[in-house]
Amino acid sequence: MDSLLGGGLAVGTVLLVEEDTHACYANTLLKCFLAEGVASRHSLFLGTAARDPHEIWKNLPCAVDDVNETEASSSAKLPHEGDSSMQIAWRYENMPKVESNPTAVKFGHFFDFTKNVDVAKMNKTSKYEYRSRDNWSVEAEMSISCSRSLLNSEYQNLLNSIKKVIEENGHCTSNKELSDRTILRIAIQSLESPLWCNRDDDDVSLTLFLYYLRAILRTSYGVCLITLPSHINQNPAFLSRVERLCDTVVRLESFAGSEKETNPTFKDYHGLFHIVRLPRLNSLTCYMPETLDLAFKLRRRKFVIEKLHLPPDVGETTSERQKDPLSKIPGSYGCGASLGGSKLDF
Repeated sequence: MDSLLGGGLAVGTVLLVEEDTHACYANTLLKCFLAEGVASRHSLFLGTAARDPHEIWKNLPCAVDDVNETEASSSAKLPHEGDSSMQIAWRYENMPKVESNPTAVKFGHFFDFTKNVDVAKMNKTSKYEYRSRDNWSVEAEMSISCSRSLLNSEYQNLLNSIKKVIEENGHCTSNKELSDRTILRIAIQSLESPLWCNRDDDDVSLTLFLYYLRAILRTSYGVCLITLPSHINQNPAFLSRVERLCDTVVRLESFAGSEKETNPTFKDYHGLFHIVRLPRLNSLTCYMPETLDLAFKLRRRKFVIEKLHLPPDVGETTSERQKDPLSKIPGSYGCGASLGGSKLDF
């Protein structure tokens, strides 16, 4: 996913993940986002409306050292690979060997979903959380200006909690006293769901929240991932405004409950991965991946996003007789027709 977005998430930006119908795979990406923070020793902030946020912390996947995996795969060589004196073309024996997968600078981690993150690493990580309708928020110290009066109470408390963590823990760019700065990873789960707000509220509350949030992140060493159930609000104009207020937007289209679930064409995948918006940071154009036809699948040990490979069309192998119903049948000869001609040749 980092390579598809142009090299990862830039500091001070917002990534919006439009959830699948059951929010299963969106929560998987959110857990990977937090687990990467644990592996990289970043500070973590979790905003959720779940009853027990500790379940999310306990079920973070464990980072796997991909170097061990490559060594294990390379040890299982073919029988002839271990013979250095293999007889090949003599002109290629003295040429330098070229690695098919050259080693580069390690960026990010792979995660094993069958193992949870180490408790010792979790204890060393600075964790903050805001739970919807919880007393953890700074309601007593809250000073909301008139411009924020359109925000509902939940968004006000969440926004002030994020700002307080950034200012008091050295994640602000204006604080030059701290020499050792760490990144703050902010994960907000299922924003705009019924657990966060009433559906009778005006849609302007969410757009204002994203506007203020991005302004705060621009002056901080933080990055935010938000999962949003976009299928709840069917207003395309509202969804377009929300997408424009985020730097990067991806959408997960799950096959569960749709006709594509039983379609043999998509039998190897669990859904489609749509890139809706890519960031334009200090540039006129954005990074463009090789293809936008992407699909994802969740295996027992890993979550994979790859290019969508469709099976070949069987209809392309039809015979010429099926294409031309008037082709000449062997044994019948028309008036003045040749052996390879058609019945209409006179």
